[in-house]
Parts: sequence; C-alpha cells; structure tokens
Amino acid sequence: MCIRDRASADPAEWSTFLWPARRFVGNEQMGYKMALCQRDISLYLSILIGGLIYGLLRRRGHIRPMPFWLFLLIGIGPIALDGFSQLFSQFFVGTQLDALARLFPLRESSPLLRSLTGALFGLSIVWLVYPRLDVQFSMTADDIGRRLSARLAVEGGESAGQ
Repeated sequence: MCIRDRASADPAEWSTFLWPARRFVGNEQMGYKMALCQRDISLYLSILIGGLIYGLLRRRGHIRPMPFWLFLLIGIGPIALDGFSQLFSQFFVGTQLDALARLFPLRESSPLLRSLTGALFGLSIVWLVYPRLDVQFSMTADDIGRRLSARLAVEGGESAGQ
C-alpha cells in the first residue's frame, strides 16, 4: 500500500497518512528528501540585507534600537502565530481530542507565508540588536583609543628621557 492510498478526506484518518509521509525518506524514482526551510533562508537573507542597509543608514546618524515590545509584536508575533497554529493543527489529529482538532483545522504554511514571517523576524532582529551593538562597540573603541593614546604618551616620554 502506498502513501497515496492511505490519504483520506476524513480528518480523523489523516494521521494514517501524515506519519508514513513523514517517515518516507525517498527512493530512486521520487528522489530523496532534503532539508530546505524557506523561513530560515528568508531569515538569514533578511539579516544580511538588513545589516547592509543598517551599515549605510548609520552613516547618516544614530539609529534608535527597536523597543522590545515592538520586537515581540512584529518579529516574534507572526512567526509564533504561524508556527504554533500549524503545530496545533497537526498535534491533535487522530487523537481522542477531536474537539481540539476541530478548533485547529489541519493546515500547512505556504512558502510565501514562511518567507514573510522569516523576513519580518530577521529584519526586526537587525533593528533590535545592531544599534545596541553599535553603541557598545563604539564605547569599546573609544576606551581602547584612550588607553592606546595614554600608553603611547608614556612610551614617548620614556624614549625622550633616554
């Protein structure tokens, strides 16, 4: 019996299709599974693009960091809503908790939705973290500059006395 023969229109029987489909790793005819996550690719690409944009914009002046509450709303909110709604829709299928299975209908995120939530998360990470890192790195660079200037002044005074 193949996986297609196990598929059913009845949600109570979906687990008989989902679990074998997840275990299927591939074959010569169908090809083999490869882990490719649109959300991760979008997240990392948006961090790269957001970092490059931040590097250009910070030359114009100080960029205020994103408030944490806004990060929760824009960055974490969409990705959590998408991920948990998908998780809960598949979690209760085929169990004795059919009422919860009806509450969360079976769904799978589209590649576009995964890419959008990953990009929102990546860009919000850049806006949340990069300005804070920039301030700390500037303070460290200033401190090192002061110490180096003092050290060079001391060494310059010692060499002039010799």
